[in-house]
Amino acid sequence: MACRLAFDMGLNLDCSTLGLSTQEEHIRHMVLWACVVHDQSWALFLGRPTTIKSSDVAMPRFPDISQPATTKSLKSQIYEALRGLMDLAAKTLDEIGGHQAMASLDRELHFWFQSLPLRLRWTPENVKDAPFSFFILQ
Repeated sequence: MACRLAFDMGLNLDCSTLGLSTQEEHIRHMVLWACVVHDQSWALFLGRPTTIKSSDVAMPRFPDISQPATTKSLKSQIYEALRGLMDLAAKTLDEIGGHQAMASLDRELHFWFQSLPLRLRWTPENVKDAPFSFFILQ
């Protein structure tokens, strides 16, 4: 239902020409990406296709994606990483059966993990003050 409302409210559309404040745009993006990740999680859990397709969303992967990784918020980095992991998980379900496809997905998963910023990896320092979304990603 949240996914349907997100589209009804136009959260999937580029709102840069509407004259919204930066905070309003950021909140719109956060809500939409929360719906996307939620949709993908349930689709994987239930073994069904996602409701929200990447082609339905006309905006960056996360609000501050254009910023260098060092200036992005921790939550933004976590959601970007989680989104990438969900994409890989969806591919895994689609590709079950072929050895070559699974080997390719294994390489992609290793690449995804190696490309995680240090602050998103499980270390004693990161765990101390991490938000709940960090543990979901892990």
